[in-house]
Amino acid sequence: MLNASPFALRSSQRIASAILLLVLCLLPVSAQRLLQPLDRGVVAVYRSGGRSVTSSGGTGYLISWRKLAQEPEGTTYNVYKRSSGAAEFTKMNATPLSCA
Repeated sequence: MLNASPFALRSSQRIASAILLLVLCLLPVSAQRLLQPLDRGVVAVYRSGGRSVTSSGGTGYLISWRKLAQEPEGTTYNVYKRSSGAAEFTKMNATPLSCA
């Protein structure tokens, strides 16, 4: 007797569909990550007294920057400053800074 439903599949078609679905589910899915062309975006904010991120709680600058996506884990940074009118940069930190 013929099945009247147009959606009915034969046994071999059901098995083939199940295998195809299983193979498609097991394939790795890799989406291309969209990245904007950003730079470091360095920001320095002067802090005077009050609540501070420094251990001394005094005045100073809070410096923040963007970690770039292509940088490997464990990257360290040095912070330099150039005083107004000076030609040379001065290293501010004694040991390299890390994100951890």
